[in-house]
Amino acid sequence: MVYCLRCGAEVDPDSAFCGKCGMKISIPPRNKPPLILELNNFI
Repeated sequence: MVYCLRCGAEVDPDSAFCGKCGMKISIPPRNKPPLILELNNFI
């Protein structure tokens, strides 16, 4: 499942926009970990 970076709501991977806040969703490439996981390593 994909999560909106602005509001954190679950977003359908096939959807280009968050249904809750309307932010455009960018799907990370499959060969790269999501940015959120990279950031969590530094916390």
